[in-house]
Amino acid sequence: PLFGPIIGGIIIKVASWRWIFWVNVPVVVIAIALILWKMPHYPAQNKTAKMDFVGILLLILSSSALIYGIVQAAHRGSFMNHTSVLFVGSGIVAALFYLGWASHQRKQAVLPLSLFKFRSFDGSGLGLFMAGTVLNGAMLLLPLYFQNIQNMSVIMAALALLPQGIGMLISRGLTGKLTDSLGAKYVVLVSVVIAFVGTLPFYWFDQHTAYWVIALVLFIRGIGAGGILMPLMADAYTDMRKDQIPAATIGSRIIQNIGSAFGSALITTVVTADATTRIHTFAEQLKAGKFHVTAEHLSAFAASHVLALKIQAFQNGFLLISIVALLITLPTLLLTNKRHGA
Repeated sequence: PLFGPIIGGIIIKVASWRWIFWVNVPVVVIAIALILWKMPHYPAQNKTAKMDFVGILLLILSSSALIYGIVQAAHRGSFMNHTSVLFVGSGIVAALFYLGWASHQRKQAVLPLSLFKFRSFDGSGLGLFMAGTVLNGAMLLLPLYFQNIQNMSVIMAALALLPQGIGMLISRGLTGKLTDSLGAKYVVLVSVVIAFVGTLPFYWFDQHTAYWVIALVLFIRGIGAGGILMPLMADAYTDMRKDQIPAATIGSRIIQNIGSAFGSALITTVVTADATTRIHTFAEQLKAGKFHVTAEHLSAFAASHVLALKIQAFQNGFLLISIVALLITLPTLLLTNKRHGA
């Protein structure tokens, strides 16, 4: 969270956006080396277990189709396009087939439906899905805000995110201990409220807002954002047997990935559609002569008005992120509360 945006900004500035994906290659190589060198060898918990190839295939088809359809919605500025409807629909159909298959397979399914009987797993899953909007949606919107509204370069937009990264590092150092002592419920509740406080002010920020104010708000937001994911992930396994944890891991990661894609697509679609609609309406009004502007001032007036409309679209995007942050408090009520022995 601290160096990622900076490295990304440098790569985009001096190379091509395609190199963002090549960065993964050395990271994966290093990770494999560390796994072989440092990770202990754990024996299989159930040597008689068989791979659920049908279930795995259905989950791959469902999650891939859903994510692709959602991402296409972000590109096209609307969920109501042929590609998104086709792939999201296919993903839902594949998910329904999996539900039927998992009901038949029971414990042998790669993601047993019995996991959803655990309150913490349900709360964790819903929280992780909604966190995709609060975390990934905002991380997509903030650099665009700095570049399009604050007129920052790619490098400066990346550096502008440093306060948020510092806040995340500070809170992540405390999150594990607090979750162990208090339970995930209170940690996530406090974190989403802090994230809300650190996001809502962007609803009023514009091109004239001083950066020190933005940096302070980003630092607060980083403290909240850094305390959301870890407790949600950890509490997904509460009260489960050891043999249920691998399946719960698969389920929570699928939910998180789809939520991340959905959150990014939702925010991008809302901001894009809002800006497009406002600018189109303004263009029609300008063409109809509803604004009494002299010819020599028309260009400056149009540019200023379009910028104001873009700012409103960004502000509405941040407002939506703030609302979703508060909504995470609802599934958080299902999480562990160690203060009362629950």
